[in-house]
Amino acid sequence: MMNAKLLVEQLNIFWASRLKSLEIDLADSTIQMSISVRDGDEKSQHQIDFHGVSAILYAAARSGRNRYDRRSWEYVEISEIRYSPEASEKITQKDLRRPEVREIEASPNFYLELWSAPMYIEAKAITIDGKYFEVGYPQG
Repeated sequence: MMNAKLLVEQLNIFWASRLKSLEIDLADSTIQMSISVRDGDEKSQHQIDFHGVSAILYAAARSGRNRYDRRSWEYVEISEIRYSPEASEKITQKDLRRPEVREIEASPNFYLELWSAPMYIEAKAITIDGKYFEVGYPQG
């Protein structure tokens, strides 16, 4: 049985951390993140891998035209990272220009805030520094 409390504790370490790299492998359904955490004068390197990724949504800003005018960031901060066993958000997309295309729905169980830019991930499992958590897909 997956220990949700331990997973949340592990993720809390990454609040206000620095995202060094992010790689999405569509063929393997994975996302790999290299992260740097600073605690006072100490700096540590970490790896987070999402497995069985079935949906991803990223927006450079929450809303409005300012997401088009976003300047380059000097670095990317993970302001927040959360896991929710039951998706806290439901994302629906419909192609208004092509009514024959059905709605696409996702129920992400992971949420990251990169500065003020949201990233939602729906994944079956996560590995944090080699520790594997099989969370299952959210029911929703």
